[in-house]
Amino acid sequence: MAAAIGLGNGAVITLVPEQYPKAIGSVTGLVGAAGGLGGFSPPLLLGLVRQATGS
Repeated sequence: MAAAIGLGNGAVITLVPEQYPKAIGSVTGLVGAAGGLGGFSPPLLLGLVRQATGS
C-alpha cells in the first residue's frame, strides 16, 4: 500500500510543473496542503463516528 501511495504522490508532483509551469510553487503548496488535510481529517472523522455509533 505504501508503494502505491508513493507512486501516486510522485505522479502528482510530476504533473504540477507540466500543467502549471508559471505557478509551480503555489500549486505545489496547494497540493501539499490538500495532502495534509487528507492525512489529518479522516482519523478525526472516524473517531467521531465511533463515539457516536459505538462501532
